[in-house]
Amino acid sequence: MKAIADKVIIPLNNYVDKYCPNLKKLLKEHPDWQKQMLTDDGKIYCFPDIIEKQFSTRGPAIRKDWLEKYHIYTKYKYQSDRTRYFE
Repeated sequence: MKAIADKVIIPLNNYVDKYCPNLKKLLKEHPDWQKQMLTDDGKIYCFPDIIEKQFSTRGPAIRKDWLEKYHIYTKYKYQSDRTRYFE
């Protein structure tokens, strides 16, 4: 993926180790969740959505405050539109 190669998206492993003790504990308790988060080379590029012990990775999130701060405007408002935004 170009964004990873260009280091626009960085691995989060060190951040999980340092700042996410609760997530680390859950991943040890649920190795199948950890497997879903890891790339083939063992890197983490997303945080899961865990609600009531249900695991999900929903894909990229777009922070509205960053769009506004950096004057990035998009006409897309819904998930199906965001998918097209990233193509």
